[in-house]
Amino acid sequence: MGVGGSHSRFTSDRERALWVVAAISVAVIYASIGVARSLADRLTDSGLFEVIAVAGFGLVFVAVVTQAFRARPRAVELAVAVGVVGIALLFVARLGIDEERTHLFEYAFVGALVYSALIERRRNGRLVWAPELLAVASTATVGLVDEVIQRFVPGRFFDWRDVAFNTAAAAFGVFVAWLVGRVRSRPDR
Repeated sequence: MGVGGSHSRFTSDRERALWVVAAISVAVIYASIGVARSLADRLTDSGLFEVIAVAGFGLVFVAVVTQAFRARPRAVELAVAVGVVGIALLFVARLGIDEERTHLFEYAFVGALVYSALIERRRNGRLVWAPELLAVASTATVGLVDEVIQRFVPGRFFDWRDVAFNTAAAAFGVFVAWLVGRVRSRPDR
């Protein structure tokens, strides 16, 4: 049961769901700006931030394996899943600021959702030019707006390094979504 009429904004129920989840994710990111720093500080002081980060990676791994590879995964698919999670773990382990660790999850997730929605749209016959670039650019814009909002929140400030980091996280999420799509579309099943 699709929604893809000639006057519909969406080409399918899946595309609509991806855009809705992306929009909700962005709304949550923006809504948390005022409390994110104090919450991160409290979790770090109590020692819970690391526990939550490890649990978050565990959930991401489970989600990648069960959702991205719904069919019985091939060895190459499992290798990609393990490799992606391993790279992300190494990257996060090198980050010194807990809040930047959450930005990696947030913007990679939004980037992957936007890319997936654009690919779904193209798959259903709509013209989508360079979905990888479009997904990174639009998610980077979300990160830029995040920083602009922070400029007006007491105790927060605009930082071009955060804009660059958010963009890099978005690119990572898009790359992972692209890689998963390439591996899944290989005909050697």
